[in-house]
Amino acid sequence: MPIQTAAQATLPTFTTTLIGRDREAAAVQQTLRKASTRLVTLVGVSGAGKTRLALQVLDQISAASSMPCYFVPLTPISDPELVIPTIAHVLGIDEVGSEPVQATLIKALESKPLLLLLDNMEQVIASASAISTLLEHTQALKVLVTSQQPLQIEHETVIEIAPLAVPAARAEVTLETALQYPAIALFVERFRDAQPTFQLSAEQLPAISAICTKVRGLPLAIELIAAHSQAFTPQDLLRLLEHHLIVAPKFIHSDSRDQVLWPVLDWCYRRLSAPLQSLFLRMGMFVGGCTLASVEQVCSAPGDIDIDISDGVATLIGKHMVLEEVFADHEVRYVMLDAVREYTQRKLQHQPVFAQLRQAYQQYYQQLVATSSQALKGPDQRQWLNRLEGEQPNLRAALTMQLAGQAAEPVLQMAGQLAAFWTRRGYLREGLSWIEQALAQTHADQSAAYARALDGKGSVLENLGQYQAAIDCYQQVLKLARNLALEREQAESLTNLGRLTRFYAALDETMDYFQQSLALFRKLNDNNAVSVVLCNMGTLLSDHGRYTEALACYEESSVLDRAYGDLRGLGITLNNMGVLWGNLGDYAQAAALYKENLHIREQLNDHHGMAIAYANLGEVAFVQAQPAAAKQYLQRAWEIAQEYEFTHILPFIKAKFADIALSEQDYPQAWADYQAALKLYQPLRDLSGLISCIEGIAYSLIGQQQLLTRAAELLGAASALRQQEQLPLSSNEQERYAASSAQARQAAGAAQWQQHWAAGAAFSLEQALAHARAAAV
Repeated sequence: MPIQTAAQATLPTFTTTLIGRDREAAAVQQTLRKASTRLVTLVGVSGAGKTRLALQVLDQISAASSMPCYFVPLTPISDPELVIPTIAHVLGIDEVGSEPVQATLIKALESKPLLLLLDNMEQVIASASAISTLLEHTQALKVLVTSQQPLQIEHETVIEIAPLAVPAARAEVTLETALQYPAIALFVERFRDAQPTFQLSAEQLPAISAICTKVRGLPLAIELIAAHSQAFTPQDLLRLLEHHLIVAPKFIHSDSRDQVLWPVLDWCYRRLSAPLQSLFLRMGMFVGGCTLASVEQVCSAPGDIDIDISDGVATLIGKHMVLEEVFADHEVRYVMLDAVREYTQRKLQHQPVFAQLRQAYQQYYQQLVATSSQALKGPDQRQWLNRLEGEQPNLRAALTMQLAGQAAEPVLQMAGQLAAFWTRRGYLREGLSWIEQALAQTHADQSAAYARALDGKGSVLENLGQYQAAIDCYQQVLKLARNLALEREQAESLTNLGRLTRFYAALDETMDYFQQSLALFRKLNDNNAVSVVLCNMGTLLSDHGRYTEALACYEESSVLDRAYGDLRGLGITLNNMGVLWGNLGDYAQAAALYKENLHIREQLNDHHGMAIAYANLGEVAFVQAQPAAAKQYLQRAWEIAQEYEFTHILPFIKAKFADIALSEQDYPQAWADYQAALKLYQPLRDLSGLISCIEGIAYSLIGQQQLLTRAAELLGAASALRQQEQLPLSSNEQERYAASSAQARQAAGAAQWQQHWAAGAAFSLEQALAHARAAAV
């Protein structure tokens, strides 16, 4: 299971220094470095600087050791069930088939030293038991948590993070001693950020000390006040703050943020112009951040903000009320700290434009998802996947609003369109949950949106390995699409059915699905979809030895992929063409295609495609009598497939290792590898692979001159199954079959060989598999 290296574990960076936390940082580091420490929770009020301190600790540990450190922000999520999947995604661990995400995560972390920072866990505190289970089943995992309350689970060490120290009442503070108080030191540094020429003086010191005392040393409050100081002296700021605290509305909530931080936020808010106030509150609509484009479209929707949006955002950043972050592909996003956003939410709910803003918010993300569903088929698919990844918190919020508002049609559309993102980025169970909620909410089960959501459900189920359930979904989609005369939905469901029934149905039935789909997509002039169908048809025809027809399909598909700029589709087509040329014996052409495919997969950072490309290059090197190169390619493929748990690739690789052992006359090793490959192939029901393993086991028996009559039965069974399933031997395989059969026939006697070969030809697949498994030597 893959986990990013320490170099890949990027942590948020800061342009300012951490002030007044050296003692706490050292204490946290010392605690984490103890072998017995598994969980440390930094507990403190909102605005105390827990996140900033925790990130400083991670940065120092990462720099001083080889332990990988990861930052898992939990502020954007409110569902405790999403905590474990969020951790998995930060670590780059994909969901595996029907296995629970927590089990997959535990396997990946079982014995690997790792430090996770789970930031702002208070709103998902119910997930504490899942964290406890994670720690219980791993040996070297350490977890650092920031929260407003302890998790109260086993292994937890709680460290209280108090606000910064301020002068005691009536304490004498001088210029020489002032900066020894962390709260004053922080105020002075942040004040200088706003006024670079500022010099601390005895005249200003009492006001600065009073400000820090009034906000009880809360770092966020100090930073916000200092950020509003461009035109004020410390004395001015103190007078304004004192006046505000007298006339400010009383916050009725009892926690510390309402007593200190919220009055300061309210003071900062009232210092803004009316248009900036509106913009600030409206930006609180976004969960986990937003882009400038989303702010411009959503926040200005009521049409009453008479300022340039980009200038307004820049002003809010300068006042520390909004933060600027750079995400994947250098996308700039604007975020609010949790306490700041909660302040905006409480005020925004009472604004007359609130309902209008919610509608604009939902419409923006509906349109974003609709646009992405097409973009994910084109050359910019990686950028769009990253964009949707960054918008995950907002997408969840928009879906939640729609479900709560009984907006059946929009939520069905979004759920169906997001299926491609959920499957390709591994949000399988979360995606399935959203789709099932959307389907259950509507009674309009005769609509195009319902059909698309059902198609999305089939796609997620297929990626979870629940093939029969996926086929059932696609058949329902096809029936509904025909009733509603939805040609595109018909074509897509036919393609899906053809792809999934390839291993279950006869050639003619599967080909009929593809041919119907191809005709519809040509009618719709959708060349990208036409390419996909042609590639699938080529694979089906190639599997059944109809190479000329298959090559024609592949060549047309590759031309369309290049014209459209679909690198992922082109890589698939090139790989399949390589398989075809290998079957025809042109291994140089096959190798060239596999290498081009590998280059594409590396560009896309597609580990699945890379594993397949390496495995195929290994096979070509083997048939070209280059065993050393073959083993090297196959070993790389095996490593990737094991790490990422690409279980469907593993049996192919193991079978190729068996082929090499057979060619080197290491028959015991060949027999063991074929048996291992057979075991791996069986759950996949890959007939071609299963038959090849049956033949390989027979060849390894013949090589050892053992159980020759059983070898005859296995080859007879394999031959009959190939004929029945229309899966002919390649030219290379035919040569090996002829040579091995001749050797065994001579050793066993022609009559006896033929008798047992005929007996094997009557076996069913299950009998042949049982016979192969029982062929112990």
